[in-house]
Amino acid sequence: MFASTTGRFAKGYSWSLAMDANRKARLTIDSYPQARTREFEVGTEQIYELVAALEKERFFSLPSDYGQIVPDGSTRVIKVVRDGAEHTVSIHFLMNWVHSNPSKLKEPARALRVFRLVQTWFDDADAVDLSRYDDMVLKAAGNGG
Repeated sequence: MFASTTGRFAKGYSWSLAMDANRKARLTIDSYPQARTREFEVGTEQIYELVAALEKERFFSLPSDYGQIVPDGSTRVIKVVRDGAEHTVSIHFLMNWVHSNPSKLKEPARALRVFRLVQTWFDDADAVDLSRYDDMVLKAAGNGG
C-alpha cells in the first residue's frame, strides 16, 4: 500500500506513506531543509478497517484519476495491492465542484474516504492535512465529513 499528498502548501509539507505486506510502514515528510522519515507498524485492526473500506467503496472498480489539475493544487495518490490485484487512484483538486457541480463528487468521495482512513494511521504536525477541504467535498457529495 502506498499513499501520498504532494503539492505546495502554506502550512505543512508533502508526505508519502509506504506499507509492506508485513504491515511495516515508512512515513516520509518532505520537510525543509531535510526530509524526515519514521517507521511504525500498522495495527491489525487498522488493516481490517482498510479491507472493509476497500470493499465498501469498491476501490478496485474506481477510475484511476479524479479532479482537476490546477496551479498550486495538490495531488493525492493511493495505491493498493491485494490478492494479486493492484489499483492506483489519483485525486486532484475537487473544490471547484463543491458549489458548481456536487454530483461530480460522488465517485471521488469513495476514493477520498479510503485515503482519509489511511491518513489516520499517523499524526504528524509537519505532514500537510487537507481534511478541512475533504470535509467540504464529502459534505457536498452527501457523504458527511
